[in-house]
Amino acid sequence: DTTLVSYGLDFTPQTRMEKVHAEARIAVPQAHLDFLAAGVLSHETETLFFAHAGIRPGVPLARQTEHDLLWIRQEFHAEIMPHPKLIVHGHTPVRQATHYGNRINLDTGAGYGDPLTVAVFEGADCWRLTAAGREPGAIGQRPTLLQGFRGPTEAKVPCAAPGGRMARPLEAYGTSML
Repeated sequence: DTTLVSYGLDFTPQTRMEKVHAEARIAVPQAHLDFLAAGVLSHETETLFFAHAGIRPGVPLARQTEHDLLWIRQEFHAEIMPHPKLIVHGHTPVRQATHYGNRINLDTGAGYGDPLTVAVFEGADCWRLTAAGREPGAIGQRPTLLQGFRGPTEAKVPCAAPGGRMARPLEAYGTSML
């Protein structure tokens, strides 16, 4: 709503969506629409996969759907087995950036007025970025369940079952919090 108001639209919850859409198509400059249309839905490195909401477990990263990359929650959050890469996502606000073993949720509620979390990644290691720079000590220790991770320490944390899942702030992994 705030974005549409910034383009000069005036509407209420009772305004028909077709009317809002038609007014938005006129108000939003074509350059802005082109910018949004050219956006990518994910970014991938050798060890990381970035997506807004997450991925559908069991589906190859190259075959993820737009809907899942933008909207998935339950199936992704419940998955405790390793993904092909460490998944970095948001879409579901958490009190603080949290490492779940096979994924890191960086959404700390900035869309709701809470602080934005900024992170720096080098391989599978990551640091919280503050005004003073990187917080000391790498974070992002993946449990032994996830093969191939090498972090600055040998701290190992097992994954738990969904009911007892270790949805832990990154500081609980024995390193600084993201």
